[in-house]
Amino acid sequence: MAAQEKGKKGVNKLLIAVAVLVIVALAAVALYPMFAPKPAPKQVKITIWTAWTGGEYDALKAVIDDFRAKNPNYQIDIVNVPFDQLKNKVIQAVPVGEGPDLFTGPHDWTGELVQAGALVDITDKVSAFKGEYMESALQGVTLKGKIYGLPESIKLPALIVNKKLLATPPKTLDELWSIMDQFKAKGMYGLAYDVQNAYFSSCWFYGLGAYYLDPNTLETALDSPGAVQAFQIIAKFSKYLPPDISYDMMTNLFMNGKAAMAINGPWWIGDLKKAFGENLADIEITLIPAIDPAHPARPFMTVEAVFVTKNAAERGVLDEAIALAHYITGEASVKLAKMAGHVPTWKNAMKDPAVSGDKVISAFFKQAEYGVPMPNVPEVAQMWNVVPKYISQVYQGQLSPQDAAKAAAQELRAALKK
Repeated sequence: MAAQEKGKKGVNKLLIAVAVLVIVALAAVALYPMFAPKPAPKQVKITIWTAWTGGEYDALKAVIDDFRAKNPNYQIDIVNVPFDQLKNKVIQAVPVGEGPDLFTGPHDWTGELVQAGALVDITDKVSAFKGEYMESALQGVTLKGKIYGLPESIKLPALIVNKKLLATPPKTLDELWSIMDQFKAKGMYGLAYDVQNAYFSSCWFYGLGAYYLDPNTLETALDSPGAVQAFQIIAKFSKYLPPDISYDMMTNLFMNGKAAMAINGPWWIGDLKKAFGENLADIEITLIPAIDPAHPARPFMTVEAVFVTKNAAERGVLDEAIALAHYITGEASVKLAKMAGHVPTWKNAMKDPAVSGDKVISAFFKQAEYGVPMPNVPEVAQMWNVVPKYISQVYQGQLSPQDAAKAAAQELRAALKK
């Protein structure tokens, strides 16, 4: 009996020992991920091409340096390419596996670059955060429902006012015509702008739904009732402005105090500071007058984007390239606004007091809420060949608004079929 008892105790001790070993082993397995050395992060090489120079390039470099500091596994090469060569170099290089993973450029290149096979569809990859961007800007890098890049900044015209000549800007066209009459009586101009330029006059057409060219359907609304009304607005401006009004004449009239208002974009700010002082104390930038309370002016807008090329996918760095593009166009857009004066498309940028408190940036940001990205398809060339001609003929009194609307639509449709 004593021997049996001894044997039982021995077995029990053995079982307990085995159980303890199993528990220790399981605990070690469970705890291993906490204490095991973490694998080194994937080494990533990204090449980005840009045509930005001067202060814009310096701002981009600072942003890239910030990103590298947070992500030391990234090797990011910035290559500067002259603007007049950038698009063609991308089209030539990327389809054969050369060139950049990312590049900066205007949104209206999108269609041609997609056609050339240079861009990659990132729609699914950005679905979680695309709502961070101004919707109108995001449309600029979208073609037939697919997103090919991320919007970084925008450029578009707004109303620029000399407050010494006009204390209260007009909110509607009716108010504008009244101001134009008052200044005409003094031998001056209430508003000067390049009326015959289809880019600047787009605000009346698109405000009335009379689009020049739909990039998705390649249809035009130039013969719609809204287009006739827009052409009538063009004709009315001829009562107040010189027949040879041009961009240079507008600049001369406004800078020399002969016009109280102008319609122009942020690229004019340097000249304005030279003429009116660095802080632009006498300048107000606000919305272009609405056609009527139900129809805001909707000017053409250019979106500067960070495009993602098919190289990023084929080189296995697509997610990493998108992460960098998201950083540049998102969080870092605050620094680009502060350093380079860019008008951001990332909505949270306006929460930074230095951005929202900048009267130039905030004013163009507000106008961009009504902005319309220029068509981003190759067929835009036909649009630019046709539309300006008819705007000019109406302004010069050579065609009635009704005849111009009908003829412009017919000619553009015919050109698009060729």
